[in-house]
Amino acid sequence: MSSINDDGRFLAGVDLSSHQYCAVILDANNVWQVCAAGKAAGGILQNKPKLGQAASVRRFGVSLAKTGGTFAIPASLVVGAGGTLIETSGNYVNTLDTSAVDPVQGEFVVATADQVSGAADTVVNVFINLMGAIPF
Repeated sequence: MSSINDDGRFLAGVDLSSHQYCAVILDANNVWQVCAAGKAAGGILQNKPKLGQAASVRRFGVSLAKTGGTFAIPASLVVGAGGTLIETSGNYVNTLDTSAVDPVQGEFVVATADQVSGAADTVVNVFINLMGAIPF
């Protein structure tokens, strides 16, 4: 039976023991690393693996996540510093503007807030929905 969540199939490429509930990404060597700010995440780390240990990563559904700032429900969340989740910039693309020649830019939305974050470095409930680049 296949699963949308990775429960130890891939290993931690670095010591991730202090990054539980942070965004992670598979690197070119197929090991989990902390996801850099603004990048597309592969999921949210569920355990505290050290280098070479099995990493449990939630790729879809309800999870806890470490925050990098404040946000309300139902904020769209992207990766901030250290793999924490922060609210998107809130900007959008006006698709009705036919004279626009600017390139479309976007943010890689990782999750939707299911709980308010009152401060950075708190752990809250989110719904992981790796949507890719959302234009802003």
